[in-house]
Amino acid sequence: MDEKSSLPMYGTTCGPKVPTQEEEEILAQMMRLKQEVRALKQEISSVKDPTKKEELRARLDNLRAQWSELEQKKEEARIRRMRLLGYED
Repeated sequence: MDEKSSLPMYGTTCGPKVPTQEEEEILAQMMRLKQEVRALKQEISSVKDPTKKEELRARLDNLRAQWSELEQKKEEARIRRMRLLGYED
């Protein structure tokens, strides 16, 4: 064990946690969405029925739209964080 780790303030910061809780929640949603997309793509590649495949592709398009919305929310949360920290007006 090194000397720093025994200090009472070791590993803590005086500033806000980065990313914010809002950003962490959005990132968690994005990770869940990404897992769902991967599973869906695998299912699409294994399905032979064209009707079923088309339904799955429509669902994939919906997930992509959700991803875009989450990216926008993540950017808005980043901007709020930067304003709170005084880096942006």
